[in-house]
Amino acid sequence: MTPAIPPELIEKLKALFPGNDQVVTRDSPSYDKALQRWSDLASQPAGAIVYPQSAEDVPKTILFAQENKLDLAVKGGGHTADGGNSSDGGIVLDLGRLNKVTLHSDTKTLTAEGGALWRDVNRATAGSGLAVVSSSIGTTGVGGVTVQGGFGYLIGSHCLIIDNLQSVQIVTPDGKLQTASESENSDLFWAVRGAGQNFGVVVEFTFRAHEQGNVFAGSLVYTLDKLDTVLATLHDSLRYKDGKTAAQCVVYQPPDAPEVLLNVALVHNGPEEECRERLANIFSLNAVSMDVKQMQYEEANAMLDSFSPPGSRKRLVGFDFAAPLRLQFVQKLCQELQTQFDAEPNMMRSYIDIEFWHMSKMSKIPTTAMAYPNRTDTQKGSIALDYTDASKDDEYLQWAMKLKSWFEDEFRRSGHEPNMLVSNFTYYTEPSTRRTVGDMFGVNAGRLIELKRKYDPHGMFSKINPIST
Repeated sequence: MTPAIPPELIEKLKALFPGNDQVVTRDSPSYDKALQRWSDLASQPAGAIVYPQSAEDVPKTILFAQENKLDLAVKGGGHTADGGNSSDGGIVLDLGRLNKVTLHSDTKTLTAEGGALWRDVNRATAGSGLAVVSSSIGTTGVGGVTVQGGFGYLIGSHCLIIDNLQSVQIVTPDGKLQTASESENSDLFWAVRGAGQNFGVVVEFTFRAHEQGNVFAGSLVYTLDKLDTVLATLHDSLRYKDGKTAAQCVVYQPPDAPEVLLNVALVHNGPEEECRERLANIFSLNAVSMDVKQMQYEEANAMLDSFSPPGSRKRLVGFDFAAPLRLQFVQKLCQELQTQFDAEPNMMRSYIDIEFWHMSKMSKIPTTAMAYPNRTDTQKGSIALDYTDASKDDEYLQWAMKLKSWFEDEFRRSGHEPNMLVSNFTYYTEPSTRRTVGDMFGVNAGRLIELKRKYDPHGMFSKINPIST
């Protein structure tokens, strides 16, 4: 544990923020709660936590940390699994109170403050006939998801979340609150869309909203003997060029189940009859459970919110794959997961998420159009570890990395070369000589280094996918 911030500095910090409990320190009753994250692996003992009540409070925090040479971390939704939103002994800027979301029906735009969650966005658009491309998990933060790309059920129709971002209000390391858009500070706007956490603190996002009706969505659970049909049908759904169907196939074992099962979270942005016709083969299967119906898009976005609640030790290991996946390969994965659960019951809340998004539209946008580097027309997913035994951290991570290597071998088998490009599925929070700016950002690395030198020459913001100059 890093030594606490000296008492005299704490008093100076508190004097800057006279609002209600704006500064929480180690002797505050709410300190332990302020350290909580989605993953216990991400919790570090901060010297102080600052809760800005307005955008004007953010520059004060940044400049205070700089002047006193204190580490600074920024927390939005708190979903970064391994520490990028925490500080050991420094200051955490917790944006949780800046969570206002406003839908502007007349201009078909939506503004969200930097601490808003996607469920706040869902509440703002529900019943309006408008929606924004948003995360498929409502409990994640708007900011973290957006600046790292932004995947969701509507990307087949409207591309990534960053492709629908119109402007941001961002506080840069010099303490200036700036607007960044295509017409104002356009170089900064280019960088924010894919590497924003390296350039400052976004206190407000403005998104394009789209007309949106109900979707046909829900959960279908099958035993593993149905894997062949489930896999083939989900692969086949990708051939429809309209991109209406999105699915997440989660391999997991519920607490009351004797074995690993398949949970298909399905969202079809169109009529029920159309979806049932396209995916007739899985709808005809005998399912463990099937709860699919017409619902608001915002309700569909909440389907997986309870699947992995905050708490315990969590880690996400992302992977790429090219459809169609071989049946034998997925069978091997399922068997490996079952074997691991049988040997390590403490891991039974873990799962493998194999996602079927329609990537063709977003992959046609030039990679150099913005900082986001990962515009391949291939699929993504994650190995999600969830357990409580801290002594197993290294062992379980090595097991997950073994599965990731299997996906890399399969990726090569399909004619692709694995890479380390960042996205919502793959990010890095620890420095490593094996993860250069070029590894993480590909063809955009050179320009990002130049912009880092311009906006953050001292590397104040280097917690997630750090750009070194």
